[in-house]
Amino acid sequence: LNRNLEKGLSLVVPWVDERMNSDDIRRGIVRNFFWPILQGELVVELEAPEGSWTFNAETVMLHRDLLPINEAAVIDFAAWAAFVKAEQVVKLPPTTEKCPNWGKCAAELLPEDILAELKKHIETGQRFAVEVPIQVRPKAKDATEQASCFRVFFMPCRDHGHRTIFLRDGIVITDIRSPVIGNSRSLVVVDRRPIAGLLGDAEGVNHTQWQKDSPKFHNRYVYGADTIRFVTRSVYEIVQRLHAADRKGDPTLLIDHFFLPADDSSVVEKKTKPKPGAPTPGPDDNPDIPKPKLRRFDIRKSADGFQIIAGNAPPSIFPIRMRIEVGYAVRRGNAIKRWSPDDFQFLRSPLRLEPKPIGVSWKDNSDNTIELEIKQPDFAFGVSGFDRNRDLVVRAIELKHTNETDV
Repeated sequence: LNRNLEKGLSLVVPWVDERMNSDDIRRGIVRNFFWPILQGELVVELEAPEGSWTFNAETVMLHRDLLPINEAAVIDFAAWAAFVKAEQVVKLPPTTEKCPNWGKCAAELLPEDILAELKKHIETGQRFAVEVPIQVRPKAKDATEQASCFRVFFMPCRDHGHRTIFLRDGIVITDIRSPVIGNSRSLVVVDRRPIAGLLGDAEGVNHTQWQKDSPKFHNRYVYGADTIRFVTRSVYEIVQRLHAADRKGDPTLLIDHFFLPADDSSVVEKKTKPKPGAPTPGPDDNPDIPKPKLRRFDIRKSADGFQIIAGNAPPSIFPIRMRIEVGYAVRRGNAIKRWSPDDFQFLRSPLRLEPKPIGVSWKDNSDNTIELEIKQPDFAFGVSGFDRNRDLVVRAIELKHTNETDV
């Protein structure tokens, strides 16, 4: 322990799990504390038998290569967001609505001139930030309504998109349910008072969720539950308004950046009768019959496991790298993240490679993750031996040079 009178926290770990090493700890530091480190609010010094490292705003980027490509891209994005220029922040106007509800106040928050400005960023493929105003009013006696705000950061990307990352006072809130927004990355940063205090009260001891029934939060704020929902849906609602506004103009503007399901419930197509003597349209000519979705890969369920084979539109260039992540389904939260060593570990009994792999090699298996290298079109890779009484969640990610794509 080298600290004398300096403020802070020192941890001495005399014994750790034999599977943990200094690289694991370094990954955990970057993965969980990248924002306060980038902001200059936190400096971490790590000493281990293999060496010593300092994590600060200048050095943290040197450690991002320890992370998977997908997570390393988040650190690069956050490095921009931490020092975003004022002219890249679009400030939304305040709303007259008391209840923070996107359905009621979206028109005031996102008028036509703001939408046009955001679309300009999207058209040019630029990253941008949005500052969203919000009112917080505790229920305590004589408490007054206070103005606050939080920031949303967007970055277009070329893969299928990612879930929004939420941060409250530098803490990554890992278990927030929010939609995946296509072809983009996004951060929601809540570090302004009093909204950061409200959401902090809604967290449990493990700081993974914002819960309206949390003991410190329940019945303490006016429109408390609405406020949580307003923050967690902010990215989706902003993108939805951009998509809706775009239908009035160029219908292809957002096709390379965001994907949202179209709501065509109000559109009624006028059906025309075929002319006499005209050929009867076959199944392939009927637009009402959905065509099969083209897939490069198929994940199939087996009695006690899964198998991955080529899909109906198999790739033509090999080899291909792929990462497989597996977990047992849970009632709440992410099955992959809530995996436990007590569940299973790849390539350890009772799991087994069955049926026999064809045209595939594997490496870097760790706990519930394994990396494959697919070498030929007629490949097959399967794993059996999972608990038959539990539902299995399998995620396959194609690894590319600059990004990762769910398959």
